Amino acid sequence: MTYLANGVKSLFVLQKPKNSESFEQAKKRLNLTDKALLERQYGLLRVSIILVVFAFLMLIYSLYLLFSLHIMSGLLSLVVMSLALILAFRYHFWYFQIRNCKLGCSIKEWYRQGLLGYKQ
Repeated sequence: MTYLANGVKSLFVLQKPKNSESFEQAKKRLNLTDKALLERQYGLLRVSIILVVFAFLMLIYSLYLLFSLHIMSGLLSLVVMSLALILAFRYHFWYFQIRNCKLGCSIKEWYRQGLLGYKQ
């Protein structure tokens, strides 16, 4: 029982990274050029936009299924939509970190600067 409780608790407790690496150190360690980073940055942005569009289409399809009383299929489509949104968040967060040349950005920073567009 304590194993299960510790597992659930670890999902909600933020852990400190063991070694903090700056963006420049990671760039040097991975032998990345500015051009390669720019290509990856725009690739991640494109993938996140495609996933958001796919999630929107899945939402429309799942609403259609729910209104036509195909409940299980509609719920499954909502699960697929949520997975697409989770992946879109992940890729957009990586894009945001590359754009800001900063590793270890917080979700609050991503939300304020990446989505709302506030400057520091």
